[in-house]
Amino acid sequence: MRRRIFIILFSNLLLSLPLGLYAQQSISYKTLDSISLAIRKMQTTINNIGVKGKYTRKNDSGRIVTNYDTTFYNFPEDNFGITVDSHLAYKTMSSKKRADAEYYSRGLENIDLTTAKNIFWGYYNDSSICGVTLGFPNASLKGYRVEGEKKVNADFSSLSFFAPVKNKKSIQTNSLPLLVQLLIKLYNLLCEEKGLFTTEQAAQELKDLKSMSNTDFLAAHPNSIFSQRAKNIIAQAKKNQDEQSQKTVVTSGISNNGSLADEINRLYALKQKGILTAAEFDAAKAKVLSMPTKPKNTTQATVTPKAETPKKKDLSFTINSNNYCAIKAPANSEFIGLYEYPGNEPVFWGTKKVGEPVVQLDATESENGRTGKFQAHGIAPFDILWWLESDCNGKEQIINGELGDRRILIVKYLTGNGNYPPGSYDRFTLDKFKTGRIVILGEREKVK
Repeated sequence: MRRRIFIILFSNLLLSLPLGLYAQQSISYKTLDSISLAIRKMQTTINNIGVKGKYTRKNDSGRIVTNYDTTFYNFPEDNFGITVDSHLAYKTMSSKKRADAEYYSRGLENIDLTTAKNIFWGYYNDSSICGVTLGFPNASLKGYRVEGEKKVNADFSSLSFFAPVKNKKSIQTNSLPLLVQLLIKLYNLLCEEKGLFTTEQAAQELKDLKSMSNTDFLAAHPNSIFSQRAKNIIAQAKKNQDEQSQKTVVTSGISNNGSLADEINRLYALKQKGILTAAEFDAAKAKVLSMPTKPKNTTQATVTPKAETPKKKDLSFTINSNNYCAIKAPANSEFIGLYEYPGNEPVFWGTKKVGEPVVQLDATESENGRTGKFQAHGIAPFDILWWLESDCNGKEQIINGELGDRRILIVKYLTGNGNYPPGSYDRFTLDKFKTGRIVILGEREKVK
């Protein structure tokens, strides 16, 4: 009788447990670890190999800037795995940019892979390395990072994986990379274990991913881990189509009945967005100026513009395949001087001095430009050369506004780091207000 009562009580206890907790014993640890082992081995094969990639960041003005840099990764032998009891994952790795002296280490623990929201992948080093990112809800992953000899708790929103590509033909056929297949296999097993979906549903999703268009796949599987990637591909295709459409309008001449000034302003806006290169802008502008405008109901007077003294650009350079030109500022330019940051921001590295980060624009000439200093938040200043952006005929570009005028300050980093590579160029806003204030990047104000 006692034994029967015990069995009944124990059965009721099992039924009262959360499904996820009880179901975690439905997959053998050996199965999960065999997949993890394959991922671990793949990652260690790229240790200390420079991965050349494109990286985006926000500069101090909040503008998204794209840089090209090389990152070196280091994965310990036990860099990824699943714990025996909880079936939660852990992940460790180190990385550094080419200009950094030491590797930056970080680790994550107690990762519930079933909470992943999206998966992305790309190819690097002439398609010899595959990189995969698993995205999670914002700051939902708990872990640590190592700063010098100090271990600091940190929150993360993604996991990064890297592995060599042994079959480059698979890229051309658009099949899933082996690293993606392994991660998805692990993800599906753990989701099936929790009862989030069945084996048949997981198999059908992978089949549809391969056979359907991105639009149809989204309609059939809106909550799939692949859905965000499909949305991004669709959005990028639309963006490319819109940009091509705008380019077509530009090459056909004036697109509306506005004035020449309106049309040129429209072209300049397309150039600023990166839709038109500097060369395409100059060609379209010349075409617009050569075409007769459409007459309106009122009589339009003919105005002959004053001839301008031909100028010559002092610099031409390229950023993200876009061509730009610039001129050297006059030796007595009002923009020469020291610009300081007025805010009281938190300091995470070193000691913040009053007025930092600063920009210093000097009058000293070098390489057809002028010398100076630029300081990003929290680090020592870099040596720079600087110019003012112009068209490629040497005419300074100025945008007139109600509060003042805007120019674009061009800088070349003579010294720098991974985010500001030496020898690269950048474009900063330079605003002169009608009140007399002069501000760089919307925050560094001229003080002397």
